[in-house]
Amino acid sequence: MRYTQLLRSASHGPRYIRHAPPLPPNVSTASKVISKTIGAISIFWILYKIKEDGMVMIVSELITLVSSSSFLARY
Repeated sequence: MRYTQLLRSASHGPRYIRHAPPLPPNVSTASKVISKTIGAISIFWILYKIKEDGMVMIVSELITLVSSSSFLARY
């Protein structure tokens, strides 16, 4: 008797079927909406911070890079 048939006969069905795709997760609609909302808020906040502080961060990094001795020694 095959192993899966033995499991079925013992009323313990197999947890997976070989060569079959996995079952899709069972996620509620509320969880999907909440996760997409949190993700959208995060992206919008990141884009807002880039818009507000982006040039300050870029210029300060360039000044730090140019003023460092390792950068000047390389070029």
